[in-house]
Amino acid sequence: MPIDSPDSQSQGATVVWRATPRPVRLGAYLNFTIDGDLVLRDFDGSFVWSTGTANAGAQMMTLESSGNLVIQTDSGSLLWQSFDHPTDALLPGQILKPGMKLVATKTNENKEPGYFSLEVKLSSVVLYST
Repeated sequence: MPIDSPDSQSQGATVVWRATPRPVRLGAYLNFTIDGDLVLRDFDGSFVWSTGTANAGAQMMTLESSGNLVIQTDSGSLLWQSFDHPTDALLPGQILKPGMKLVATKTNENKEPGYFSLEVKLSSVVLYST
């Protein structure tokens, strides 16, 4: 099933994170490569997104009960986690650190960036309207 597809919504699922606001088409696929990178490609094989963990020693990918997708080395060292890349929702236990922001989508059906964003600064939290 394509990531963030209408089918996932119709089955009662709620999207809480997405790799990219760019929609992918039917037949898109996610691959945890032999060199340890998590790569999203569209139906035609064109590159869409990756975690950037190639050749960093990644040996396992785990979806934790918190909803955090984690890529680690075989010794358990964290290389990448979805909680460090928020989109438009926070899950329990997820922390927004300075420099991170949430960006609303235009609508539940249209996942393009919307008109509001919430950004954590070093000394404040700012809500923007575009």
